[in-house]
Order: sequence, then structure tokens, then C-alpha cells
Amino acid sequence: MPIIPRKKKYTDKQILQAITNSKGLLYIAAKSLGCNACTLHDRANKNPVIREAIDNERGEILDWSEAKLVSAVKNGEAWAVGNLAATPCFFVDFQNNHATLGR
Repeated sequence: MPIIPRKKKYTDKQILQAITNSKGLLYIAAKSLGCNACTLHDRANKNPVIREAIDNERGEILDWSEAKLVSAVKNGEAWAVGNLAATPCFFVDFQNNHATLGR
């Protein structure tokens, strides 16, 4: 009978470090740990500290992205102004996605 290897258990500290290093991008964090992203999703659903770390890292990325977009619009950069003119809901959608990230 073949031996089935036991699943590796990751500490909260290891998971939190991987989440911080990957800026909340779970597939990258999982790859760095050597596990599946589902493992991290499951742990986040069970552990509010891990869920909060993911939300905080993703929120920071969204804040930086939003700041770059606002700066580009203020500078009259065509790609940014064009996006807003062509799809006026773009910025509103961006804001809504940001606001609902943690839900």
C-alpha cells in the first residue's frame, strides 16, 4: 500500500509573512509556501487575523493604484482621462470595489 504524505501544516506566522511579502496576492503567497491558494483561503475563513492581513495588503495596493490614477488625471494623461471620459463609471466602480473589498 502506498504511503500518502501528510499535508504540511503552516503556522499563522508563516502565512502572515507570505501574505505580507506578496502584498495580499494569495496565489503568489501560496506558491512561496509550497501550498495551494485554497489552503490560504481556508485559513483566512477560519482566522480573522489572516483575513484582516489579506484585506489590509489588498487595500494598500488599491490605495496606491487609486493615487496613481488620480495623479494621472490631474496631470491630464490621456490614458487616464480617456478612461474616465470613455467610461464615466470607471472611477466610481473603482471606488465601489475599494469600499467593498472587505465584505
